[in-house]
Amino acid sequence: MHSGEQEDYTYGASVTYKCNVVPRGSVPFSLIGEATIHCSSDAEKNGVWSAPAPRCKVVKCPEPAVPNGRRETAYSPNYIYRSRVIMKCLPGFVMIGSDVIECQEDNTWHPELPVCQIIPASTPAATVPLIDHGKIIDGPTPPYSVGDSITIECDPDYTLHGEAKIQYVGGNQWKPGIPSCHLKEGLSTGVIIALCVVIIFGAIAASVAGYCVCKKLHSRKRETACPPATAEYIACKA
Repeated sequence: MHSGEQEDYTYGASVTYKCNVVPRGSVPFSLIGEATIHCSSDAEKNGVWSAPAPRCKVVKCPEPAVPNGRRETAYSPNYIYRSRVIMKCLPGFVMIGSDVIECQEDNTWHPELPVCQIIPASTPAATVPLIDHGKIIDGPTPPYSVGDSITIECDPDYTLHGEAKIQYVGGNQWKPGIPSCHLKEGLSTGVIIALCVVIIFGAIAASVAGYCVCKKLHSRKRETACPPATAEYIACKA
């Protein structure tokens, strides 16, 4: 159901949706999409909605069971759309993956459930992963132990290929893998700045030239008139 019952909505008008209430004990409907949308217009001045109308769907994710792990958040009989759960490993185990997961529209958890991996009695520590044209901006200092995570950022004019946040899983292995930094395709920052300067000065010159033309036309004709502004009616269909 939604607020408002008229067929046409004027520009700027908004509509708010909510799902119907279900009987007690049933899994409630989840609203998929934007709860509130408003009447706008496209390039041809046609009435369009700011987003598609949302849908009401029954979403229920399974109990997030992780071997050698447990939930940090309270138990819920129904994990509906966008329900979030925080996971934690038992003592003696290290988590591989994300500790925060969220129920998605397709009844699955995202990211995927983490894995609680036993900490080996003797695990060699890892040194700093070398990343050309990049650097580590967050995380513990080396040497790294199993379960440690670091965040990598590329230098200016370089783009990151891979995941920015990686986790040490032992044996000098990182999950999902050490990313790399590649030179951006297209124009460099210096060239872009130079083009912007040219465009700005060109716009200034064009505006001055336009002013001169207007003055000349005005000198030939004493009186000038501009067409009155028109107000257009834009309507969106319900």
